[in-house]
Amino acid sequence: RVETSGGGITVELGTGDTVKVMAKAAIRADNDAEADALLKDLTLTIEQQGNDVVAKAKYASTPLGFHLGSWPPVQVSFVVAVPAHYHTDLHTSGGGITVGDLTGTPPPRLWPAPRAGHSHIRPLTGPGRTASTVR
Repeated sequence: RVETSGGGITVELGTGDTVKVMAKAAIRADNDAEADALLKDLTLTIEQQGNDVVAKAKYASTPLGFHLGSWPPVQVSFVVAVPAHYHTDLHTSGGGITVGDLTGTPPPRLWPAPRAGHSHIRPLTGPGRTASTVR
């Protein structure tokens, strides 16, 4: 399970039976001191829970008002490498979701259907590939 606000999620085919997670943060700050202060309100969790890996990035509550493209000030994107037969459960509220070359069942679950980003699912289905885009 991967959850983030404002950032994207990329799931790619890894090697072997391990899951690897890399988090990348984009911080809207004018200097290092401001960036450090903003990071204090970010909760970043990457952990194993039984046979699953959970990666979550959650920023402190959203202030009142409309914040097109400016919230959260720290946006975390994840790149996850998984075995070919791996079930994915992906959630983002602002970035795109890209899933490639997985054969797990059920197919990757996306929630919500991304509105601010684009999602691309490219599962192997036999000798050829099929591609679909959720907008």
